[in-house]
Amino acid sequence: MKKFYLLSDNDIVEASNNEELVYMMQFGTSYIKPMSQQEYMAMRAQNAYTNYKVNIRTDSVDNFVADLIKYKQIQVLTKQQVKKHTRFN
Repeated sequence: MKKFYLLSDNDIVEASNNEELVYMMQFGTSYIKPMSQQEYMAMRAQNAYTNYKVNIRTDSVDNFVADLIKYKQIQVLTKQQVKKHTRFN
């Protein structure tokens, strides 16, 4: 089942699992340097620590996504919230 996610840049993505979500987050960015999924997660974790002093785990995609949600770096949206968000943006 696909879920909707509100990303920190105010974009909404739809993904059926955490692997797909991280892939969409990684390749939806404007980073010039190609990097592996692990490098991308490490970079995001470092940015979260630098900017918000939160520790995002990078040992697995599932832990990475769980921590992003826990620390409000991304948000899971209902269909109702998606409709409301897209109506006002």
